[in-house]
Amino acid sequence: MGMKKKWIKVFRSFGQAEEFDRRYYRSMSPEERLDTVQLLRESYRKFNLSASHASGGGQAGKGGLNAYRKGLRGFIKVVKPA
Repeated sequence: MGMKKKWIKVFRSFGQAEEFDRRYYRSMSPEERLDTVQLLRESYRKFNLSASHASGGGQAGKGGLNAYRKGLRGFIKVVKPA
């Protein structure tokens, strides 16, 4: 995944922001949405590993980040539209 531009959008209400988010994610391809979810999962995982190391807790789980990625495979079932 390449570098993405960062931007900020200001709204007058939470409702406007939520509608913008809905339209934004609907405009993405399914692959782009999955890439986004994976990026968020990895960022979350890295943050939690860093926090765990900082508090002296060590690496969470055996196998680190790669084991965490493999764990998702058991949860996903690809369904093709009829």
